[in-house]
Amino acid sequence: MATASPQHLLDDIKNSEEQQPDQQEQQEFLSSLETIALTIFLSLIIIMTVFGNLLVMVALCKDRHLRKKKTNYFIVSLAFADLLVALVVMPFAAIELTTGQWRYGEIFCLVRTSLDVLLTTASILHLCCIALDRYYAICCQPLVYRHKMTPMRVAVMLSGCWLIPTFISFLPIMQSWNAIGIEDIIEERRALAGGSNDTSCVFLVNRPYALICSAVAFYVPLGLMVLAYQRIYVTAMTHVRQIETLQRAGSAPVTGTIPVITVRTSTSSDPLEHYRLRTPTGSSSSEQAPIGHSRMRIETKAAKTLAVIMGCFCLCWAPFFITNIVDPFIHYSVPWQLWTAWLWLGYINSGLNPFLYAFLNRAFRRAFLVILCCGDERYARQGSCSYGPTHRVCSAASVNGTSMALRSTADHFILHPSLFLTLCSLLFLSETMEEAANTTETPPAVPVLLERQVRQRKPAVSVLKSKLKQAVTCSVPRIRSTLSGFFPVMRWLPKYNIKEYVWGDVMSGMIVGIILVPQAIAYCLLAGVEPIYGLYTSFYANIIYFLMGTSRHVSVGIFSLMSLMIGQVVDREVFLAGFDLNEDSAVSNIDVLNDTLGINLTVTKVHTVELMGMQCGKECYAISIAVAVTFLAGVYQVLMAVFRLGFVSVYLSAPMLDGFATGASFTILTVQAKYLLGLKIPRHQGYGTVVVTWVNIFSNIHKTNLCDLITSAICISILVAAKEIQERYKDRLKMPLPTELVVVAGATLASHFGELNSRYGSSVSGHIPTGFMPPQLPGFSLMSRVVLDAIPLAVISFAFTVSLSEMFAKKHGYTVRPNQEMLAIGFCNIIPSFFHSFTTSAALAKTMVKDSTGCKTQVSSLISALVVLLVLLFFAPFFQALQKCVLACIIIVSLRGALRKFRDVPAKWRASRNDAIVWLVAMSATALISVELGLLVGIIFSMICFIFRTQNPKVSLLGRVDDTDFYEDLEEYKNLVPPSRVQIFRFQAPLYYANKESFLKSLYKAVGVEPFLELTKRKKAEKKAKDASVKQAKANGEKNNGDVVVRLVQRELEFHTIVLDCSAIPFIDSAGLAAFLELVKEYKGIGVSVLLACCNTSLIDTLQKGKFFGKNDEDMGSLLFHTVHAAVVHANRAAAATDSRSDDSEV
Repeated sequence: MATASPQHLLDDIKNSEEQQPDQQEQQEFLSSLETIALTIFLSLIIIMTVFGNLLVMVALCKDRHLRKKKTNYFIVSLAFADLLVALVVMPFAAIELTTGQWRYGEIFCLVRTSLDVLLTTASILHLCCIALDRYYAICCQPLVYRHKMTPMRVAVMLSGCWLIPTFISFLPIMQSWNAIGIEDIIEERRALAGGSNDTSCVFLVNRPYALICSAVAFYVPLGLMVLAYQRIYVTAMTHVRQIETLQRAGSAPVTGTIPVITVRTSTSSDPLEHYRLRTPTGSSSSEQAPIGHSRMRIETKAAKTLAVIMGCFCLCWAPFFITNIVDPFIHYSVPWQLWTAWLWLGYINSGLNPFLYAFLNRAFRRAFLVILCCGDERYARQGSCSYGPTHRVCSAASVNGTSMALRSTADHFILHPSLFLTLCSLLFLSETMEEAANTTETPPAVPVLLERQVRQRKPAVSVLKSKLKQAVTCSVPRIRSTLSGFFPVMRWLPKYNIKEYVWGDVMSGMIVGIILVPQAIAYCLLAGVEPIYGLYTSFYANIIYFLMGTSRHVSVGIFSLMSLMIGQVVDREVFLAGFDLNEDSAVSNIDVLNDTLGINLTVTKVHTVELMGMQCGKECYAISIAVAVTFLAGVYQVLMAVFRLGFVSVYLSAPMLDGFATGASFTILTVQAKYLLGLKIPRHQGYGTVVVTWVNIFSNIHKTNLCDLITSAICISILVAAKEIQERYKDRLKMPLPTELVVVAGATLASHFGELNSRYGSSVSGHIPTGFMPPQLPGFSLMSRVVLDAIPLAVISFAFTVSLSEMFAKKHGYTVRPNQEMLAIGFCNIIPSFFHSFTTSAALAKTMVKDSTGCKTQVSSLISALVVLLVLLFFAPFFQALQKCVLACIIIVSLRGALRKFRDVPAKWRASRNDAIVWLVAMSATALISVELGLLVGIIFSMICFIFRTQNPKVSLLGRVDDTDFYEDLEEYKNLVPPSRVQIFRFQAPLYYANKESFLKSLYKAVGVEPFLELTKRKKAEKKAKDASVKQAKANGEKNNGDVVVRLVQRELEFHTIVLDCSAIPFIDSAGLAAFLELVKEYKGIGVSVLLACCNTSLIDTLQKGKFFGKNDEDMGSLLFHTVHAAVVHANRAAAATDSRSDDSEV
């Protein structure tokens, strides 16, 4: 609770006004060693509190027996309040304590303080409710407790625990009631602390507020708890004496068995644990002797338990609330160190509560063991039947003190499964023998034709109603399923196997974090923003993906390709806003001169633009543009997930993505080349960045900075050598070499002590602040300018993330949900955009490092985020002297994998020329035009290639394999026999409007007969034959016999049937259906039948809807066949029948 928030600048500043400002500031901050130790200590407190309370909540969700006891709902609500204290209150208090500054603004200061008061008071009130609940259950009416303590009363008590703190937190604090009468003191403290709440969260309370708040939050609950636990202790001791009396009364020897009630004082949630029936067989004097000592031990144990509960509560909170009341009456003179100690002592109580109220409970302990040991049966709750591999174990049912065991004949089958299997096998074998005997007596039946199943489609209205009903149905299992689906961490974290997973996750997380820090700083050069924003991006993305991602191995964070695309948008908008794109502008030169000479020179005019009601400089405008693009990209990704548009990534073929990545890598190399030489060249705006940049580099080659050139050569040599060593000896090395971190550390030290910036003009990273900037809304006024630029970012980010997730999921044998991955990466962009971050994606290199170092779950991402957090809080300023050429070297060396794909072009060409051409076109367009247009060109060209392949597919005539029923391509296989007078044609592509003409032309060419031309020839021949016969008849005086000539002309073709093998046609559209109808009609005109074979069901449905088989499908039996051989046999039979009829007619 922060009713008097401890500040480093409260008393020490007031008592040291005579000292100089520099000396005061030096005294206010802790030393580095103390800060690190304090950070580790505070982090352990936060982690312990989160782990303990989260474990309590998971135990209640997973164990249905715990949910039966109403007291446990108070414990879980208490755990939730303490968990919020650890997640919402403690981190900001820890940052403020370690850094000595408040960086989140005045409004958030009030919100944080209100949350502090609300959550800590709610935690204390929950403790009071638990005490009252136990008092009511034990002292008042224990037998009717379950009927009196209804769910409604529990809900009312829990609501009071959350609503009452609201009236002493948000309401008075946001209305500044706590500051009435002490405004002058608060303003004085603000002036001493830095002028406003933007840098110091000063919070003081007046006397009325201190008294009321302390009474409601502590003293009243403390009094109720003392009275309740005192009555509980007295009642428990009374029960102990009564039990002792019963034991003495039953000490005489008796015959038979007498049930004795044993009262247990355990806190178990099982109601039968309190009253058990036991049957004594007698008592001896030796058993009665230690009764007095046993009573003493019971009283001592009960007293110790209550003393621990009340002692921890008073020890943790009493110092703070006593100081809280005393401080306003002694003119706010309590030292801030004392305030800090008492405040964190109260926070520690939130970490102790799970141990006091849950870990001491046997039912909770059993549930914890089951969770932590991944469902180990040794810790499972007894009382239910369990089946082993060869036997069954079932606990006896105890009813009225009598044990009953159920046995039946089925037990013998379970105990002896071989007997059961033998009987089953004999029965089955006898039936099989009878069927076999019957089969041998009956002749073989005619094969039955395939018959389609009749499917009745439900009306669209009923389907819509059922879906809406299912969507709006609200139940506890549905809410739990929805939450666990949205946050997959809720599913796998309770099953986390600490013994097997923690070592690999910690190691991989630390290694990736170490690699991530220099890359995050380096990739900001590509994005055109300050290095601190790269660290922010890596920190938030890892945490959000830990909560929402479904992949166990993917590393999400800053990515070179995303940084390049962001950088191009940022540079374009910065240039259009009128800023100078030269990184070493006049302002930075003046700053360097001031630092070097110790003078104070100012610039007369600095260009700014107005953004969201304030003046924004170049760096501010650059990150605003990056944040706006990132927010839009995240929104696009979330909308794609909501509308199930993940199929968009299907159109990004692997060759196109590889070519795009390679072209983008070459662009990144070109952009970073100027840093290797130390050239001050602004980034080119527009198309042809690669060509123009290289021309500018060679034009300014004489301005090369030798210091940067030598540094770049040394760094590249070290990085490349380390990468080669790691690849060659990767089987022997247990972990990747942290070469980037070593190079960055060494280069930073060399630049700092060698004064490379001031002596040789080498460009450095500049000051990187520590801590976090206050959250800020994205610039919505800028989004109209970048609304189109966010689309390729969203698609590429999603495509890389899903492809990597599926690749590693297949490797390790688990599944991922692409739609949830899109949601996860979308929120990895939306949420961090409020905290000055830019677009993120999955990174292949870091994911492979995680996989090779033993990563098991996304806990490794949490460890990586902690590593980045340490850098953000403490180590970021040490990178001030780091040269930009070193960062460029890290970026360029990381592109080795993508640039090496140039060597794979010959292999791609041999494997598939089409894929190789797509790769070359996408790579060339990306490198030579621009990244955005390169992506668009690659997508369009790959789709054109696909359409071209469907428009010109492979066609073939089929022949029979010897005397079998198989038919294959005559051009591809030897020893095939074409069927007599039957042409079998195969078209290997879907038949639709684009390739309809290609289908018809290829068929005409393959069979050698085009119906229209053949019919024309026949008409000409018929007319010629008729004329000749008429002339001859006139000359001979005979009758006309032209009909005989026409009949002879019609029999000139070498085939009578065409069989279309449709096995390679996945679907047809209306144009394809029209082509089939036209084909049948035209060939029928010249006496050739067209039959279909091997059609899939969707193709058959389309033909039926188009009336291809006639009215009511009356011709389906004569036009459609399930195999090619069946169609050939039918065609030959039909032709033979036609020939026999013709012969009979001639005779």
